[in-house]
Amino acid sequence: MSKSYRIIENFDTAGAWTILGDATENKAASAARITGAYSLEFDKKNGTNLLDAGASKTFSGGDIPIFQDMTPMDYMVAEFYVQTLTDVAYAFVRMGTSASAYVEWKFLDTGMVVGWNQMAVKIGTCNQYNTTTGSWTPFPIKLTDPTYLAVGVYFDAEDKTLADIKFDHIAVVKAERTVT
Repeated sequence: MSKSYRIIENFDTAGAWTILGDATENKAASAARITGAYSLEFDKKNGTNLLDAGASKTFSGGDIPIFQDMTPMDYMVAEFYVQTLTDVAYAFVRMGTSASAYVEWKFLDTGMVVGWNQMAVKIGTCNQYNTTTGSWTPFPIKLTDPTYLAVGVYFDAEDKTLADIKFDHIAVVKAERTVT
């Protein structure tokens, strides 16, 4: 991989991750992967008022210094697996300081395929969740010291289920720049 492709998380240690809520179950390490030793696998079940299934972890500040030289034109990349696209709205990566203070990047189902996906979105396209209003607002990137990371899949309805969702790794990629 080039120097411009910087892995944030390789999901080799499933024990470091916590399920997001009662709509997620069966979190485990899976030998099915693209890189590294394992991927993180979990299932979406019918949870209480929850449309997403996923996992999160916290870590020491400064563990992800790679954002210091990133721009809104660079990319957030996620490699993940879904066995069907029925009822899937999008996959997500969330990063911030807690489960109530984060930004989210969405990888829309319209760009997904059944099986392994490698999708990229511009870093500047993330939105910030406002816990006071319960709404999303565009957010200028300033993630030099995050301590919270979450990944998952958002569904069209809470009663939808999907087994064997896997995340292999997430990374950031510097955009190629040319001057004319």
